[in-house]
This record gives sequence, structure tokens and C-alpha cells, in this order.
Amino acid sequence: MTDPAYEFCPKAHRWQLLRKFTQHLCRHPFFPSPSSNFENFRDIQRACVYDMYVFCREHGLTEAWAYLWNSWYSKWDLWAQSSCESRLSHVRTTMITENHWKSLKHGYL
Repeated sequence: MTDPAYEFCPKAHRWQLLRKFTQHLCRHPFFPSPSSNFENFRDIQRACVYDMYVFCREHGLTEAWAYLWNSWYSKWDLWAQSSCESRLSHVRTTMITENHWKSLKHGYL
């Protein structure tokens, strides 16, 4: 029997998880870490996995962590920008540029 009040991830933590995940996605050896150091891709991976794990543990999000690990963090090389040390994906930079021009066009022109 399922509990109708059950929440996989409480609403209060959803935005925080998404924000952390997005920050982890965008980290790359070309850019300095929050502590102003340049790290290799394995150091970035280790720091991001640990950051998300600690956040989930501190907020009692064990099932969210299990999902994040099994679906995303254990498959780091498939989705993280830092998985390729020598190149930065043009897809992400193109999206940023397009969003900037869209903001200019609709907000100021």
C-alpha cells in the first residue's frame, strides 16, 4: 500500500538539488573551481559527487541520492562537461549565446 503523502524529494529541496546538479554539469577544467584552483576532470568529479552526497545525507534524501547516483553520477563521463579535459562543448556555449540574444531582443529591442 502506498502512502499518498509520500514525496520522493520534498518541494523545499527540489530547487537546491537542481541548482547543484546544474553547477556540477557546468564545471570544467578550463574554469577555476569556487576556491580559485584549476582542477582536472577526476578531481571535479570527486568533488561534485561528494558535494551532492553530503547534501542528500544532511537533508535525509536517501532515495534522491540513490536515483542521482544510479542515473547520473555513476555515468559522469556521459553527461558532465568536465569529462573531456581538452575541449569545451560548443552546444552549451551556443545555448548561452542564443539565450543572451533572446534576452536582448525581447527585453531591450
